[in-house]
This record gives sequence, C-alpha cells and structure tokens, in this order.
Amino acid sequence: IAQQEAAGEDSSEAIAKLAEEQTKLNNNIATDEGDTGLVSQAATGNVPVRSGRPTPSGSSDTVVDEPAVDEPAAEEPVVEEPAGDNTETEEDNTSGGAATSFVPTTNYADFQISGGVAGNAAAEANAIFVDPFVGVDLATVDDAILDGMSIMRELAEDAETELFNPQIEAASGAEADELQNGKIKNKVLKLTGFKQVLNIKIAKGKAAGEDTSADEAKLAEEQGKLNNNIATDESNAGATSRAATGTVSPRVRKARAFGLKNLKVWRRW
Repeated sequence: IAQQEAAGEDSSEAIAKLAEEQTKLNNNIATDEGDTGLVSQAATGNVPVRSGRPTPSGSSDTVVDEPAVDEPAAEEPVVEEPAGDNTETEEDNTSGGAATSFVPTTNYADFQISGGVAGNAAAEANAIFVDPFVGVDLATVDDAILDGMSIMRELAEDAETELFNPQIEAASGAEADELQNGKIKNKVLKLTGFKQVLNIKIAKGKAAGEDTSADEAKLAEEQGKLNNNIATDESNAGATSRAATGTVSPRVRKARAFGLKNLKVWRRW
C-alpha cells in the first residue's frame, strides 16, 4: 500500500484486502487469548514451497497474500516515516547503527518462551536476543536497539518475580512443576538478554577506548548463572513447560527514554 501510494497508484484493492485480513487476525488473536495458559504444540513435518508464487519483485499492483520465500513475514510492523523524509539506507539503520533483524518490543508476551516443553531454552532465547546479530559488529549497534533490549531483559526479570513466583507458590502438583519449568526457561531468556546487552556495551566501550572491565566481570558472573539454568532446563528435556499468566509493564524511566512508538527500525533478513 505504501509503495503504491508513493507511486501515485490505486491502492484500494490492497486496502480492502488488508481490512479483510485484519478481521481474520483479530478473530484468531481473540481465540488464542481465550486459551491463555494452555499448552500449545507445534505440528511436526515440513511443507513444500509453492511453485509459481508471485513475488514483490513483480508489478507494483500485485497483492501478495503471503511473504515471498526469501522474505520472512515481519513479526511486528516497521514504523515508517513520511515519504520524502527518509534519506537513510538499510545499512544506516536507525541512526547510523548496524542493520539487524532484531525488533524491540515492550510486550512480554511477544517474546516469552516459557510455554511448550523444557530442554531447548538456550536455542529459543538465542533466537530472540543473539541470532539477529550474527554477522553484525556489536560496536555499531544503535543505542535505541540496546535500550530496547535492556527493557525486554527487565520485562523477563519482572515476569519471574511478579508472575512466576506467586503462581508457583499458589500451585501444586503437575501445575507447579510445569510453572517451575517455565520459570527456568524464563531465567534462560532473561540471562541471555542480559548477556547480549553486556556484549554490546563491551563492544561499544572498547571501540570508544573506554574501560570495560566492570562490564566484563559482570558478563562472567551472568554467564555462570546462565550456564546453570541451561543445565537445569536440559535436565528436564521433554517435560511440559507452562507460561505464567498475566502481564508486566516496562519500567517507566527506561521506557520513556526508549520511546518505542517513535522508533524507526530498519530490518535486514
């Protein structure tokens, strides 16, 4: 729609399709939220790539219902600036930082990993905080990305104290065990996020010629905690893991500094 309107083309068909898909999305979100806390299992197996699919490289008036194979669907919408004001390139990122597929969020539910089963928390947490930075010079990561990651790490920490701990204390039997498994997975998530925050801070500090010894000592400490919780998660491999119910809010000071609603995030897949 944005590309068509920028080119002065008729976007009415795409707008109508967007409204139709938004309704479907709203219905499925409502159904999912109605099942909050229930164990969810992924189907096994693979699906073949459809042949002859239209791609975004086609004509500008082609509406693509699903993302092309080499462009995974964005988990969150990119916040666009008015046409004509954008003079940055993808390599420039938000304000000169390195391009990454990491997109910060202030909604814990968007990145929590506690549901499903135990045993793979390290890979799940890495997919959130580490994998998007493969091949990226951490010293060049934008400060807004670092702030957003710090908020996400704090949300995971608050989920542990405000959600998991009281719910585990109130539960018993299998439910308590499942919540405990979920808490361990959340600890892995929290510590992986903290580790990556420290990695970025150390890289940026060294690039600026600053003393990073305090952060390096903290990194070693957090790595030890992370290793212990990964070992606990792996020892429970295959056991049902339950996410805590409820929400946690960003800590006000950092959330205001971050200004998520005004952040423009460039993504490279």
